[in-house]
Amino acid sequence: MKKIVEKKIENFNQKYTCKTDYIDSKALEFATKKVCKISGDIRVVFDLIKTALTHLTIQYRQEACEQKDKLSSTNSTHSIELEEEKKAK
Repeated sequence: MKKIVEKKIENFNQKYTCKTDYIDSKALEFATKKVCKISGDIRVVFDLIKTALTHLTIQYRQEACEQKDKLSSTNSTHSIELEEEKKAK
């Protein structure tokens, strides 16, 4: 089961020229062993991977939005200070 999933990931990486390995090999091994013991249904492994990548995407987007908010608030504070300096002159 692990070899099937690894092959799918390898094909995906080649197709989309993905350079980053988002799925840790130990996590993949754990997931496949756990699923093999419980049900043996490979769709469950794919669902686990999909769920993990979805959570990763959500976390990345939240952090990107927070970073953007920090930058925009810093820039707006800076522009307010410049306006106040202009008024003072």
